[in-house]
Amino acid sequence: MLSVSVISVKFTGNKELFMLLQRLTNDKGVLTVPIASLVIERDSMNGLFIESLDTTGLFQPRNLQTFYVQAFILFVVNLYDPDYLETFSHPKSELVFLKSSTAKKILAPKKLLKYWQNVFHMMYSNVMVHSNYHRTSILFDNIDQFHFFDDDPKSKTEKVPIDDFLMILLQRKDFVEGGIVVAVKDNCLTARNAENYFVPNEKKIKKLSKCFKIGYTIENDVYDFLSKIRTGDYSSHIIASESIEKSVDLKCIQFQDIPLIIEEELEKICEEPVIVLQPRKKK
Repeated sequence: MLSVSVISVKFTGNKELFMLLQRLTNDKGVLTVPIASLVIERDSMNGLFIESLDTTGLFQPRNLQTFYVQAFILFVVNLYDPDYLETFSHPKSELVFLKSSTAKKILAPKKLLKYWQNVFHMMYSNVMVHSNYHRTSILFDNIDQFHFFDDDPKSKTEKVPIDDFLMILLQRKDFVEGGIVVAVKDNCLTARNAENYFVPNEKKIKKLSKCFKIGYTIENDVYDFLSKIRTGDYSSHIIASESIEKSVDLKCIQFQDIPLIIEEELEKICEEPVIVLQPRKKK
């Protein structure tokens, strides 16, 4: 079994931060180690925008981190059961946990896009991906069917016909290597895109997501809390534990035991070739 907890940080407004913590024991005693951070934004139409995801690379066992972080994401999203879910896939080295462990890996653009596509398909059958690496059918008939959030990169793009809108997005500097991933519930679908999509180890990850619980809620402005977290050092388990203790009252956190995935029982992931699509310039 593994010992983990999820803390929630919220105050006013529509933003919330969730952090996955793992309790480890070594010769120095019991350590509380930050594993992942997820910042979300919600709107008044039951939409949810995943603003950022960052990890420390300190999860133990290290080779199973992806499965537990994906289960953590599912847990957070399912707290709200949104009709509309969106994120932007764009590789960045350190968003929250600065001075991270050298074990931390930054996914290449096409692998990160596949990562988010898998996560979304574990919750929704109608998923749209639009990038210079991969594209699926567009979910909507017009641009107004997208949700626009406060810190949503789409909000910085002029509202034009939907094909032109998506083309403009892919020409932006921050989108050349990125992409948009959107999912909607069946009852919200106005176009088409339900498809059979295989996600390796989906049943195990979804089952795991049901084991998480909120172990502590902090009333604090999200950006204020982030500024404190970013001053820490997350290069090792001991140092990371000392850093998080400066921002969180660890004595208040409730941990729970969750199952340890058996690696030999995991489905193997086959890499598929990805065709890179070059964005065409608007005439």
